[in-house]
Amino acid sequence: MASLVGVHVIMISIFVWSELIFMTFIFLNAHCALQLKKNKSYFYWLLVTGFLACLQRNAGLFWISGVCLWLSLDRAVPLKSRVWDSGICFFVSTSGMWGWNIFNTFFLSSDFSFYRHDFFAYFFSNFKSILSTFGKTIIPLNGTPAMFCGVLFFVAVFVGLASKIKADRHFQFLVIVLSAYSLGFLIMPGHLNVFDMDRYFSVMTPIVYLFVIVLVQEKTQSARRATRVLIYLVVLIWLGYPLWRSVKNTLAWHEQSCASTTAGN
Repeated sequence: MASLVGVHVIMISIFVWSELIFMTFIFLNAHCALQLKKNKSYFYWLLVTGFLACLQRNAGLFWISGVCLWLSLDRAVPLKSRVWDSGICFFVSTSGMWGWNIFNTFFLSSDFSFYRHDFFAYFFSNFKSILSTFGKTIIPLNGTPAMFCGVLFFVAVFVGLASKIKADRHFQFLVIVLSAYSLGFLIMPGHLNVFDMDRYFSVMTPIVYLFVIVLVQEKTQSARRATRVLIYLVVLIWLGYPLWRSVKNTLAWHEQSCASTTAGN
């Protein structure tokens, strides 16, 4: 019994650390991307962190696609330079992932073959799952209310982009990368329910919360001190919800994985 508990704890630790490693890679990648204007050497670290993120998770492809699109839209940089930089970033960052998937498809006895699947087949069902996931990220709701909150979230994000696209390159980064990451899961060749989406988007939610905090800080600068303290307190309490939810989801994912393994045996 004790040995089973130990194995259970070890598997949870490996799962959590795997998610944290991927999250760390995309955080570092985002930092490097946003610091490119300060020092060109960050571009090389952008390639390294992007390569590791894609190697750690296939979902890294969606993240890097957004980063490269963001690089290509920087009008302050000559067109030739941004096309060159974004192309190099995409090729180098995703090279390891493509190599592994090709090897896995043609040289290993794997059930997965990326060219045999019907992409876009579950577009609308995955779209509803994504909306519900983002709705639950903001407010502890399920079903239609969660999807409605998800719609409001994306509307607010794109309205913010329309009003800040020229003035705030960082906000543009958030919207473009978040959109590319979401689009990647919309075209996945399989139905991903809310449970699956919770897992895949858990690495993105801290970045979303960080931008929300920055936005709240900007909007409350002119408010009275007592009002600012009250708003900050509400935000901190609100942030306790996703922390609890992340822990709950991690344990649930592990339980599902153990159940699937047991059923397979």
